[in-house]
Amino acid sequence: PGQGSQYVGMGADVAMHLDVARAAWDAAADLPMGGARLHDVVFPRPVFTPDAEKRQEEELRRTEWAQPAIGAASLALLGVLDAVGLRPDVVGGHSYGEITALHAAGVLSAADTLRIARRRGELMNEASSSAGAMTAVPKTLEVVQPHVDAVPGVGVANHNAPEQVVVSGPVEAIAAFEKRLLAAGIEPKRLQVATAFHSPVVAGAVEPFAAFLKDVPFAAATLPVWHNPTAAPYAGDA
Repeated sequence: PGQGSQYVGMGADVAMHLDVARAAWDAAADLPMGGARLHDVVFPRPVFTPDAEKRQEEELRRTEWAQPAIGAASLALLGVLDAVGLRPDVVGGHSYGEITALHAAGVLSAADTLRIARRRGELMNEASSSAGAMTAVPKTLEVVQPHVDAVPGVGVANHNAPEQVVVSGPVEAIAAFEKRLLAAGIEPKRLQVATAFHSPVVAGAVEPFAAFLKDVPFAAATLPVWHNPTAAPYAGDA
């Protein structure tokens, strides 16, 4: 699970059928969330109009809710894998997923994983001084890069696969970038995210997030954790 693929009710079936999955959501119920509870946003009371459903989806899309929600969903699924005896040889995750990977390797406790997710989401929300967006392009980086270079303000956020590149930036710049792609016969897909992750739009979150992490205990990893920027395992020193 990753940001942009979250949805209202995600993980409900597995949580209702398996105690170990439900335990992750029970633990998340105690997470300080400004008077609300995480499961009330992920599993809200049923509504019966499209507008009400849209409001629930928009609430979960907000990064301060989406990130801990993805964290709890990930912890639930990891609990299921552990219960059936599936043990990884290595772990890795993209962007937010690195936090889950570090937990799976024993570096972060489940409680700290959720605390980190909540604070990371809050800080990214606070840092988004201008509206941002992200769009996925089903082409090689060599094809996409000239279009990126032609539109001020946008940049390559993720090089996910040989033929999938995600571009990030202010909303107006992303709209201009998408228009340029369509004129070139390339169809991008706008991601359902709250802001422009992996771009200068959220750069203001870096320093306060680093300060927050100084008070979080990091244990030594019990198995290799592969690192996004280097595509190599993290060093063993916690």
